[in-house]
Amino acid sequence: FTGADAGAQITACISDVPATGGICDARGLEGDQTAAASFSIGSLTKPVRLLLGATTLTTSGIIYVYDKSGIVGIGEATKIKQANSVNLQSVISINTNPLSATVPLDTYLEDFNLDGNAANNTTVGSVNWGVLIGNAAATGQKIRANLVGLRVTETRLDGAYVNNVSEASIKDSKFLAVGRSAIRAEGSLSAARETQNTFTDNLVDDYGKYAAGGAIAIMLMNNDSSIVEDNVVVGVAPVDPTPTITALEGIQVSNGSGNIVSGNTVDTTGAEGITVTNEAGALAGDVKGNIFSNNTIRNPWTVGFSLAAQNASVGDFTGNVFRGNTVYNPLKAVQAGYSVGAGYDGGLRITGAKVVGTTLEGNVTIDDRATRRVDYCVSIDNTGDLALKSNVSGNGIYATDTAGTWDVVRNAAGATSDRLQWNRANQLI
Repeated sequence: FTGADAGAQITACISDVPATGGICDARGLEGDQTAAASFSIGSLTKPVRLLLGATTLTTSGIIYVYDKSGIVGIGEATKIKQANSVNLQSVISINTNPLSATVPLDTYLEDFNLDGNAANNTTVGSVNWGVLIGNAAATGQKIRANLVGLRVTETRLDGAYVNNVSEASIKDSKFLAVGRSAIRAEGSLSAARETQNTFTDNLVDDYGKYAAGGAIAIMLMNNDSSIVEDNVVVGVAPVDPTPTITALEGIQVSNGSGNIVSGNTVDTTGAEGITVTNEAGALAGDVKGNIFSNNTIRNPWTVGFSLAAQNASVGDFTGNVFRGNTVYNPLKAVQAGYSVGAGYDGGLRITGAKVVGTTLEGNVTIDDRATRRVDYCVSIDNTGDLALKSNVSGNGIYATDTAGTWDVVRNAAGATSDRLQWNRANQLI
């Protein structure tokens, strides 16, 4: 197919595909290739599968992927790169507009590198993502986008921004040196929320590289019934003596219910390892029935887990479960000589008057440093009704330095402290 560049040739190929859809095989475009303008894979009525081979396709425009269409590479040899100084909203866009929120788009991106070329682009407003999935103008879109085997690097903002979307899946992918979050799934407080998104078996190494004010590696905001499982997150330790913290929590669930966060490993963060919270002010929502199990957190700047209600008057904050998690050597900030505030003296921290009915079972905090920095496995720090109907059992703390005061549970919940339902299986190890 003829065309001024690879983008034009791919467009000509797709135009030649039958109206019922088919394959555009562009594996013959090898080496360095360019696309001077945006182009689309498929259309609202014609599904197209674009095959790319051993090439670096540098694009000056957004690549749009439509209904039941996708891009498939051959792994490391295939790269899609943002050109210099084009400052795109995203390199690839999977967007429902003008479809309604109830129409699914079964799109896919598989087995290629995506280079945001952040050093030669800037953030315009609040955009410049690697992959945009969704549309800020609609909520609860069932896009069913599947990202598998991607290697996303050097994005000015998020590697993948999942905006008002349900049933998206990102797995077996790598996010390296991304500007803000690796995966940021952000929905709405409305009834048509993000649900059933799945983010599994991904590697995040060095996030928050270009973020102003900090970043979270994997973030769920206004997501329900979603899964974050078996991911590995590696941050960058804050720099002494004045820490410049851009990589904050490894994983955050904010305003979400019924989510499962399990089997993840989070290492070296600039704040907590995993945070569960609602938003402050009018943006606060429910945070209930979430399960956090079998996660391993190493070397967080503050505590391993934080369950904290920022808004004490809005939202339901009940029935969250922390089971079988392990926290190694938290409170690096204290080790470095920084104050982290009251209540940050355990592997798991719980605070907020609305936080009730929490289950903490079989969690362990380990501090094997020469000078211990934690005093408790679970630190309960609240003056309200936090302890009501909570179950704290089977937890343990291990420390090589046993000087001073230390115990499994610190309960500063005030008048209701005697209502904490823990059993004697909690133990010093």
